[in-house]
Amino acid sequence: MSRKIYIIACEPSGDFLGAALLKQLKTLDLDIFIIGGTLMEEQGFKSMLDISELAVCGIIELIPHLRKINQLIKKTIEDIEQKKTDILLTIDSPGFNFRVARLIKKRNKKIKLIHFVAPSVWAWRPKRAKKMAKIYNKLLTLFDFEHQYFEKYGLETHFIGHPAIEYFEEFNEKNKENFILLMPGSRQQEIKLLLPIFLKSVENYDQKKIIIPTLPHLIPQIKSIIKDSEIGIETDENTKRNLFRNAKFAIVVSNFFIFFSVKMHSSYFIV
Repeated sequence: MSRKIYIIACEPSGDFLGAALLKQLKTLDLDIFIIGGTLMEEQGFKSMLDISELAVCGIIELIPHLRKINQLIKKTIEDIEQKKTDILLTIDSPGFNFRVARLIKKRNKKIKLIHFVAPSVWAWRPKRAKKMAKIYNKLLTLFDFEHQYFEKYGLETHFIGHPAIEYFEEFNEKNKENFILLMPGSRQQEIKLLLPIFLKSVENYDQKKIIIPTLPHLIPQIKSIIKDSEIGIETDENTKRNLFRNAKFAIVVSNFFIFFSVKMHSSYFIV
């Protein structure tokens, strides 16, 4: 009988990582269930939830959504149990995922709990490492130096690398073009707070050479901020891939690109 694995990714960045995992996992003898976005669904799976419901930024912004989030947590736990899950693999988004994992651990200690993407405990809130060790059986990390912060608390840790290496493998600095990307995040609150600041920083730049890579459901909000400007908006994944490879500059909120500030040394990423 195939083992059953349930994978949860709550945000677009986690969806990207989850899709990379699914490419490998779907070749194994596993029954796979997911909560994820369009990239994970493109691997042939159907998400139990619309993850746009889970993308809430910050404590203040979370408060009005607490009731809804709690309902989604309850629904998620019920689905995990109904599927008779053997392995729960959560990706990033500790605010949602840690709560789900903690409650699952109390209800069914037989389910193996794995988390992908280590919290930045070397930078702030180091006690999170100890907290994770009490919840999870294993941790998968993006970077090879992270294991030391978690293994000292007894959490089995495995470095698996960053899937985005493959995403940028065709990068060629000679192909760089004279346009700038604005990437204010994938959460509505991030866009509301940061996009006006990003726009201010490039107000003297040719609008026709400014592009905002984003997700389809965020277009109305972005258009309401950029108004009738000539700034471009792009949602096609293949086109965005080429934009990331070839842009001359980018202003980015996500730490997704921190790793590539070295590899893409001829660009300037403001993170």
